[in-house]
Amino acid sequence: MDTELEKAHKRARTSSLVAALLMFAIAALCAVMLALYLYAQSRVGSYEHLQHGWIENKIASLTMPVLASLLFASFFLHIHRSEKPFGSSQSLKLGIAGVLLGIKFALDCIRPGIPPIPVPHINGTLYIEQQGTADPTVLVLIAFTIALAIVLRYANALQEDSDSIL
Repeated sequence: MDTELEKAHKRARTSSLVAALLMFAIAALCAVMLALYLYAQSRVGSYEHLQHGWIENKIASLTMPVLASLLFASFFLHIHRSEKPFGSSQSLKLGIAGVLLGIKFALDCIRPGIPPIPVPHINGTLYIEQQGTADPTVLVLIAFTIALAIVLRYANALQEDSDSIL
């Protein structure tokens, strides 16, 4: 490798390590949010105000970002550690992460809102409610992740072709 290529490779490896660490931090944060949600649900005691399946849907929806972040971290670690950053496992990781984010979006779309819950307050009664929380910007991330998985599959084919020529 010539000097410029070596520098670019070193920068890519360093950047991918930073990205992997950030993904692990995001996964940990999402896991903490999930744990706090489970703790809060265990403290509520009564679930009559929730429609059947609401809690299970919310738990599954909170689990998907944890799993996707771990797949992204694994993707970046592979780039950091390997001399050959492309591979079928890399595109598979991105494809699975895209599917997990798609599942999260679908779960968020179908989860019904919480009917208003009366909560006593010093000034009277407050009503707490939550509507569905589907975020359309997740669709952009899903599309990008799936497209990148397809591009990586092509890059892997080019790399294998190049290796066979040498």
